Amino acid sequence: MSRTAFTIVGIVAKPSGATSQKVLAEILTLFRRHKVRVLMDEAAAHMAGVHKALPRADVVTGSDLVVVLGGDGTFLSAARSVRRQGPPLVGINLGSLGFLTEIQHRDVTRALTAILKGEAEEERRLMLAVRVVCNGRLLSSYTALNDVVLAKSSLARTVRLRIEVDGHPISSYRSDGLIISTPTGSTAYSLSAGGPLVHPAMDAVLITPICPHSLTNRPLLIPARASVEVSRSSGNDPIHLTVDGQTGGPFGPRDRLKVQRSRIALRLIHPFRRSFYDTLRTKLKWS
Repeated sequence: MSRTAFTIVGIVAKPSGATSQKVLAEILTLFRRHKVRVLMDEAAAHMAGVHKALPRADVVTGSDLVVVLGGDGTFLSAARSVRRQGPPLVGINLGSLGFLTEIQHRDVTRALTAILKGEAEEERRLMLAVRVVCNGRLLSSYTALNDVVLAKSSLARTVRLRIEVDGHPISSYRSDGLIISTPTGSTAYSLSAGGPLVHPAMDAVLITPICPHSLTNRPLLIPARASVEVSRSSGNDPIHLTVDGQTGGPFGPRDRLKVQRSRIALRLIHPFRRSFYDTLRTKLKWS
């Protein structure tokens, strides 16, 4: 059996049904054959019927490679646990859309064998460093792979948000909210809000207003090196901050959101030679 550069592989999973258990069993059999040590989070360990499990963040930081078993939501959760010089991630799609979890479960053995043999390609994806400050005090910080969203609560009126890029005033949006996304996140909430599809190799950040009350407020693409700052221009209605659709908190009247390129770049492993355009055609069902 050929040796592999990946001696410790982590498995992060979403609790699911029989298909997930079958795919996980197939993965574990392959790794045993290649003499690879496996770390599993609680969900994966439960499906495998073993008691030795680690918190998801520890699985990610302690592995040479991370296999994500689930959908894009599971993948985003694992990605936010990556630290500098972290392991590459590969996603096995057991969800519905699967822009990030690109490998179908029927191709698991072939895909992971190629990765273990060093026959896969690696790609790096831009991530965002997100901070919320108030009167110079740091309230919270996050890392985002897809996007950062400021949105009104379900019962609130439209909100007014002031945007600055590198200290230059851009606009004061009156809208249902605002999305700041990476090229990876351009296929997520930003797309639903009318933002453009952006190739993941683009070194850029996308600012997309949600239902703006002005036809001149359009999505804006800025260099990834730029820093974005968002504050309220008026009003005290409830606003919520959401990162990657999974975490966040309230955004107070005097809070300021600061977003810039993270020092962390996510490493993705691609065992098959599929372009971004192939993914668009497949996932968006283009002819």
